[in-house]
Amino acid sequence: MTQFPSLSIEEVKEYLPFLTNIQYIDKGGQKIVFKVSTQGEEFVIKFCYIGEIYDEETGININSNLERIKREIKILKEINSLFLPKTSIIEPGKFQKNSNLFFYYSEEFISGYIIHTQT
Repeated sequence: MTQFPSLSIEEVKEYLPFLTNIQYIDKGGQKIVFKVSTQGEEFVIKFCYIGEIYDEETGININSNLERIKREIKILKEINSLFLPKTSIIEPGKFQKNSNLFFYYSEEFISGYIIHTQT
């Protein structure tokens, strides 16, 4: 599994300055998750590490990862299920941190516990 770079609360504020009450929740195998607020709504924002940005000569295709994530978000928007979180008010986007590309999207906040911390 590829180890991806971290994001700090300060970096989230820098890239998405309209967010408030930013709290780090967890980092998993594919995403870094923060609880945030904007426009009076509380939700989570998830940052997916897409890959390092290389020139075309490297042969690395970050677009396939990005397209997979976009398909997953599209499915979440279309499915009406009690068992899946709803997407939230922030439109998905991407940004570059140094040579690394991140994609972000938001979902409703569901209170509870972090699954991998439970035994």
